[in-house]
Amino acid sequence: SNSNINYHAEVIEFARQCIANLKQIYV
Repeated sequence: SNSNINYHAEVIEFARQCIANLKQIYV
């Protein structure tokens, strides 16, 4: 259960970084 939560948090962080990168490209 804990490992799933940690994995989910890492995926969210990765997605946030990708979104931030896209914003830098398109702005």
